[in-house]
Amino acid sequence: MKTELSEYYGNGNGRTAKVLIETMGTEKKFYVDCYTKDMWNGIVEIHPSTEQAAEDFAEDFVLYNRSVLSE
Repeated sequence: MKTELSEYYGNGNGRTAKVLIETMGTEKKFYVDCYTKDMWNGIVEIHPSTEQAAEDFAEDFVLYNRSVLSE
């Protein structure tokens, strides 16, 4: 089960990204769920799997129009 940690919004560009965590025993995986103008763009598993890497990806996606497909 994934739990939402944070949500990012673009500056008037219609982009949103949610940072999610999935915990299985002692293992943690971080994901970024990306949306453009209310359309789902995909979910990215972050490697290395750290919360900071996921937060950075989400911020880059909403601010700099980073493509999910290029990751």
